[in-house]
Amino acid sequence: MSEYSNAHCPVCGSEQCEGGSVNIEPNRAFQACWCNECGAEWNDVYEFKGCTDIWKGELELEVD
Repeated sequence: MSEYSNAHCPVCGSEQCEGGSVNIEPNRAFQACWCNECGAEWNDVYEFKGCTDIWKGELELEVD
């Protein structure tokens, strides 16, 4: 998978990008995206990395 910022088109580098709804699966999610400048289309992929700021009632739980 190529490395790029999801704020830019992976084809032309434009910031004129939009995204559709996010499809969530266990441990990852996908979002259809497109560039309004060059017309490229791609899927952004998000992977679960862990949990932060976990609360149970009024107690904040520490998680490493």
